[in-house]
Amino acid sequence: MSTKKYLTIIILVLLLVSVSAYLVTNKVKNRTPKDNFVIEYVNDVLESHDPILSKVERDVIGSQGRINLIENPTDEHVFEILRRHPDSYVRRNDPFSKTGNIYTKAFTYIKNPTEEQKLRAISLNPHVLEHIKDPTEEMMLKAVSIDGNAIQWLDYQPNLEVMLAAVRQKPSSVRYIYGKPPEEVLIEAVKNEGKVLGKIREPNEAVMFAAIDSDLEAFEAIENPSEAIIIEKEFVEQILVDQNYIQTLANPTEEELLHIVSIDPLSVRFIDNPTEALQLVALGRNWMVGGMIDNLTTKAVELYESSKNEADIRYEKCLEERNEEYKNAEYVPGELLVSFVSNTRTADQKAVIDQLFFEIKEPFRSINGFILINVKDLPTAVCELEKNPLVKNASPNFIAHFF
Repeated sequence: MSTKKYLTIIILVLLLVSVSAYLVTNKVKNRTPKDNFVIEYVNDVLESHDPILSKVERDVIGSQGRINLIENPTDEHVFEILRRHPDSYVRRNDPFSKTGNIYTKAFTYIKNPTEEQKLRAISLNPHVLEHIKDPTEEMMLKAVSIDGNAIQWLDYQPNLEVMLAAVRQKPSSVRYIYGKPPEEVLIEAVKNEGKVLGKIREPNEAVMFAAIDSDLEAFEAIENPSEAIIIEKEFVEQILVDQNYIQTLANPTEEELLHIVSIDPLSVRFIDNPTEALQLVALGRNWMVGGMIDNLTTKAVELYESSKNEADIRYEKCLEERNEEYKNAEYVPGELLVSFVSNTRTADQKAVIDQLFFEIKEPFRSINGFILINVKDLPTAVCELEKNPLVKNASPNFIAHFF
């Protein structure tokens, strides 16, 4: 790269930073002649250096996503702002927010939006739900399926399907559900993340049991636990210590087996001819056990195949996103940090890593909840690991810079 071109890029970056600082510090509500000059100048610079950008894109970049600074904004300006700020929102009743969400509020510039436009906006940023009056069930489901926290914009309790979709996507969103959520929703939330128990007011014993079965650490959130809760905690500890625990039981009942498999789905592999109910419970917790069970029933095969196909689709999407994300990122080459879902045995963690032929860099131990491993292809390794239901998170060992 020539020195002249390098200096030009530096000047352009400094210009954009200066414009951003100007817009933010002056808190412009209405465009002035000076605003017009600044934005038009930035647009001219952008057009000369990146002619591929459309006028709409240049307008949005030049205004820093503030639609009130765009002259004669169109519907496409709104969608471009939402596209560029897919995760931006301010929590409802946030005492630290004085301006609200300027990006999702851009949607209000569309007069009498059609249902199609509402759905398109939600798909770009689910928190547009805040600005949609009387959203349909389809709109609510779409929003909470992208980000469960979008349920906070409903000032009434939606139907059961919407609430379940929200807590499945983000268990902690249970705290935003209007009123007291039904027991079924609370149990679904803690089954997906036991620690959410601490965000639930006055949970009953059924919810506490489900939380402990999902994550032993949830026990810490229980004040004055009953004897039954203490017994359940000790029972879960016993199962997690001994992976062959289920084989030590003499003539266990179906109910006992279902309880154990709901805590440890991998234990289904030690049951001779598991019933359909046991197969479905195990597959619901970890679809990969389908490859460990002989004689799957028709329903179990359907669940296994559909779950596997969904995982394959997520894997392909993950590869595309990670390849792009890591392109310009700084990280330690070949190093990957992995964390596992709660109540996963150390032996099962090692098995997941060994099956993918990855090398553990340090003696097998958890460092702040993460295990450091060596891999050759980072994007592929991340996506392979995240495909496994036992893996909570996998990411490169990013290099942090402190200024």
